[in-house]
Amino acid sequence: MGRQKVKIARLESALNRRITYGKRMKGIAKKVKDLSHVCDVDVVVLMFHPNGKKATLCLGENRELLPILERYSKIGIQEREGRIRESQDLVKKMMRKIGHDVETQTPQPSMDESESLEEKAEKLKNKIKDVQEKINMATYRLSCWESPETVTNMDMLDDMEIIVRKNLQQLKLQKESMIVNEPAV
Repeated sequence: MGRQKVKIARLESALNRRITYGKRMKGIAKKVKDLSHVCDVDVVVLMFHPNGKKATLCLGENRELLPILERYSKIGIQEREGRIRESQDLVKKMMRKIGHDVETQTPQPSMDESESLEEKAEKLKNKIKDVQEKINMATYRLSCWESPETVTNMDMLDDMEIIVRKNLQQLKLQKESMIVNEPAV
């Protein structure tokens, strides 16, 4: 017996939306990696959490975001618009099949807008490069915590020691607070 088809509709409960997002986001991330691996394609998916505070970036096998975005930015505006129109036409056909009539319009950018799009793309590339550097630094710091015996920089060891001492102090305070607030039996 196969799985029943799930009706796709917006969940009214914010809590249920967050829970469902968490589950489905993991499934989509797995599909992105599988698609990238099986078909040997570059895949990038950006998802925003329902509360709007957190974004998830899913990359396929190629873990470098910048080359993928550079490749995308090299695609001409006319080709991008053509792909958008094809996607919209496909959505229209699908909606008509289920009995909905949908009308979409694609805005046509002027030359000034095209130039500003290129400027925006350049700014985004720079931001991505900065974020990639921050990710690399965070990954390095995490690796230092996972295997502190590999750290050879004395300043890094001093910083790690300070953090451990602060965390130990916070743990002691939390423990004392729990003991004081513990109900008498």
